[in-house]
Amino acid sequence: MRRTLAIAATLLLAAAPAAAQGPRPGLKPRPGAPAPAGQASGHKNETVAFAKFPGHGEILARVGRDGSAFTFAIRAVDKQYKDDVWVGAGPARARVSCVRFKSTSGFSLKVEPPQFSVSGDTLTIDQRIPSLSVTGLHATFQLGPCVQHSVTFGIAASNVHFQYKARPALSFDGGGRCKFSLNPTTQKINVKIGGFNAKPLQNDLDKLVKKWLERSLEESLNLLYPLQVGNGFVKASLGVCGT
Repeated sequence: MRRTLAIAATLLLAAAPAAAQGPRPGLKPRPGAPAPAGQASGHKNETVAFAKFPGHGEILARVGRDGSAFTFAIRAVDKQYKDDVWVGAGPARARVSCVRFKSTSGFSLKVEPPQFSVSGDTLTIDQRIPSLSVTGLHATFQLGPCVQHSVTFGIAASNVHFQYKARPALSFDGGGRCKFSLNPTTQKINVKIGGFNAKPLQNDLDKLVKKWLERSLEESLNLLYPLQVGNGFVKASLGVCGT
């Protein structure tokens, strides 16, 4: 009897370490067992819309806290804006004054924390900038006589707003780990500026300078926004479900 108990105790001690280490390779977990830590249960070897991933809210929160993704280098649009003054009509039409502006420098812009909304498979990022102030810009202009002048100027804008839309997705591997991809829509970023003033330029040029700023913002953001914000999403997803 004592020999039988000793053999049984030895067998229990030998089996204990194996049980602590979990199921042996090749064995499937029992039905209903929880997925191992770090795996996204229910998403394996498939690509799903970003909004269908239960952890997409955490990814959005991480992106919103990443200030580096929302700082952009805005370059000046290489274009002269014109609003010359003409009188007469037909053959008698004549230009009596030049109103022209062309900037030769850009600036750095840090936008406010974004507002996210998800509808279906579309992610909308709403960006509002209550105020924007930049000094030390360089430009050439003509106002009145068609003679070109160089100037160093500054701008002050308020209620700057734009939206960016995309259809992001997450591709899962067999282990439940994900890889983020950003699929932008064909809709371009359109910037709207509320209040605006340029100093020390005369008010006659404000309309042209505002148009220059809107186009400069749009061209730079359409180029940089998908890249920088997309990288921010990739980095954020790594901390939630990434490989």
